[in-house]
Amino acid sequence: MAGTITRAISAGIAALDRMQAGDGSFPFFTRLETTGWKPCGRLFSTAYIMLGAGKMLPRDGIARAAGFIASQRGADGLWEYDPAINVPPDSDTTACALAALLSHNELPDRDAEARLLRTFWRADAGRFRSWNASGIWSLPERDDPVVNCNILYALKLLGSPATAEETFAVSGFLRTSRPPRYYCAPSTIAHAARRAGLGHDALPSFATAAPAETDLMGCVQWLCGMQKADMKRVDAVLAAQQVDGSWPIRPWVTGAGQPRPFWGSSAITTALAVEALASAQSSSI
Repeated sequence: MAGTITRAISAGIAALDRMQAGDGSFPFFTRLETTGWKPCGRLFSTAYIMLGAGKMLPRDGIARAAGFIASQRGADGLWEYDPAINVPPDSDTTACALAALLSHNELPDRDAEARLLRTFWRADAGRFRSWNASGIWSLPERDDPVVNCNILYALKLLGSPATAEETFAVSGFLRTSRPPRYYCAPSTIAHAARRAGLGHDALPSFATAAPAETDLMGCVQWLCGMQKADMKRVDAVLAAQQVDGSWPIRPWVTGAGQPRPFWGSSAITTALAVEALASAQSSSI
């Protein structure tokens, strides 16, 4: 089994390398419930991939991804999910972009970057908000558990980890949270929490519940969030790998609206599958 996982990881990284564009970005697509997939802005897919399996790419690929992410930064220091959808810059995209840039040491003033992220703190509720914008964007219902974990992870990498008060407050938010508003799989919370250094005691039961073996995105993110490998779900991930070494596109991120929008790409699925298999392999040693 160890050899099979190693070969699958190697093939997945090779496929991810082939998917990377010359400008360093990775494909990203969007669709409505009633339509097919169409290309969209590549920033968030690129940043998220570089938080995990992207670190296994050749050094040139890492450098090009960092260059692309840095080129997308706004004058206010923030990043937008996708300018085409006319949504204000958000804390999740900004946190993931900052964390990704650290893989290539592209942030000379890390204290300033940490202060930037902390401007999203919602003091009256004890958690990080998704947007520092007026109107509907400021509503507390838009605060998301995965977003909060991603901010804690970025702060940790920036050398300014969450304070005891911030950790306590965010942990309380996670325990009482609903499924993530912007991520399709509840297990994304477990993945983000593990990356942020939070234990399972800070999570609601739905976030750590084992997904169905047919739920590919649920399985890969659940395996990324667990401390111990589950071979049934490892086998399911291995079985879903395609001949070219990639994994198929699946809905990964969602949003409000009717019909409901989704985002994803084969590059995202592949990166998460590689990370899941690597995590399972290391936890089974």
